[in-house]
Amino acid sequence: MDGDGPFLWLSESAPPSGFRRIPPGGMCLSAFLLLRRGRSILLGKYADDPAWGRLAGLDPERWRAHGAGWTIPARQLKYGEDPRDAARRIGEDILGVRGIAYSEPRAEVDL
Repeated sequence: MDGDGPFLWLSESAPPSGFRRIPPGGMCLSAFLLLRRGRSILLGKYADDPAWGRLAGLDPERWRAHGAGWTIPARQLKYGEDPRDAARRIGEDILGVRGIAYSEPRAEVDL
């Protein structure tokens, strides 16, 4: 059906494969940065720091629920934010790494 995705265009003038309005169940968009070195991928754990809300959009309840496990570096996208900018913010602001060679983003949908 036109206007039901999978591409994120929250606009009445969206192309046929874009969303014209937010789906009834809501929508949460995250950017994940997969850093590879050879066959290894960087994983980490959340620090016990209130800055996570500002850096990654992670509220205290979510941090308590997921803070003990391993995670891929990520953050919530801001309204209108380009995923490439989000990836750079993850690399530079959250991880503190400069000079990363970024690839083009890849979109995935999980329901």
